[in-house]
Amino acid sequence: MSKVYIPSDYIDSPCIIQNNGYMRAYTNNSLTEYVDIYYENNYALKNGQSNYGYTGVCDTINEYTDDFYYRNDFDSILIGFSILSIFIVFIPLKIVSKLFMKRW
Repeated sequence: MSKVYIPSDYIDSPCIIQNNGYMRAYTNNSLTEYVDIYYENNYALKNGQSNYGYTGVCDTINEYTDDFYYRNDFDSILIGFSILSIFIVFIPLKIVSKLFMKRW
C-alpha cells in the first residue's frame, strides 16, 4: 500500500478511483456526482455528474492522505519557495545593508 495525496475536501469520499493522470472522487453516496483530480496537472479539479452512478470496484490498494508532503509536485513547490525567498528577503536585505551600513 502506498500513500497518495488527495485534497482534504475529498478525503472522506465514499469511493475513489485512480486512473492514468487523474483520480475520481465521488462526492455523494449514490455515486452520481464526482470530482476529477488531475494530480499530474497541479491538482486541477473538474466537477462532473453521471446519470447512472459507478458500478465498478473502488480503489482499496492505495491509502489516501491529505498530508501535503505526498503531493506529486512537492519538489517544484520547494524550488519555487526557495527562489521567492531569495528575491523577497535576501536581495532587499543586501540592498538595505549597502545603503545604510557604513563599512568599518
